[in-house]
Amino acid sequence: MKQTLIAATLLLSATLSPAATFVGNGNSGFGGVLGTGSIVVTDDGSNLNFTFNKGSASFNDYLVLYFDAPGTTSGATILDTSGEIGSPFNGRRAIVNEFGSGISAMPSGFTASHAFALKASGSESNHLFSIANNSTNANGLSFVSTNTVTNFGNANAASYSWSIPFSAFGLTQSVSANDTIKFFATYLNPNSGAGSDASFRSNEGLTGENMGGSNIAFNDYSFTQSFSYTVTPEPSRAIFAAMGLFGVFFRRRRK
Repeated sequence: MKQTLIAATLLLSATLSPAATFVGNGNSGFGGVLGTGSIVVTDDGSNLNFTFNKGSASFNDYLVLYFDAPGTTSGATILDTSGEIGSPFNGRRAIVNEFGSGISAMPSGFTASHAFALKASGSESNHLFSIANNSTNANGLSFVSTNTVTNFGNANAASYSWSIPFSAFGLTQSVSANDTIKFFATYLNPNSGAGSDASFRSNEGLTGENMGGSNIAFNDYSFTQSFSYTVTPEPSRAIFAAMGLFGVFFRRRRK
């Protein structure tokens, strides 16, 4: 009895999605919103779930998450900031670090297939985009979805949560899948150039992305660090498997 219960418990605990926490790099060029905050990632078998725990200061600028989704054949390793000059969509400009703001190079081995731009409120501030193959600017961004964000509209909330379906990344989930999605985060103001749309990047990122003691500002920047989250099998199937073990145990006991 004890061994069967332990086996069922281990199976269930191993297949339910654990929370993966990614901590800020400690920098506070924009007040520490990302640098002293954290991002928690889980999945539920159908969605990738995020909670951004805001650090110090108000969430007045843009958090951008870049994704390298498994199995995708399109994406970019460099965003050169040109294209769509004068666009009113700050979310798109934040992703490409718009005109006059310096080249953004992805970490080694990372191809940005998607990007999610988030601000506590504002135009195009909770949207996911796909990035066309070899795209270098905002013209290569394609709208994928608008994602509901908790505490949206409140720049001083403690946390913000949202979900992105696996299907939005072109993934299908099954009990045998253990897809690993790579990502990293940055924080910037996409509309801070005097009389222009130039983006001003902070030195805030996640642990491992040092970014120096001062803000990147309008300079080129090559990111060095990406992070991985491995999707777990569907929790519902794990529960059924565990229930099956309990069923075997009870049948044996009745005999």
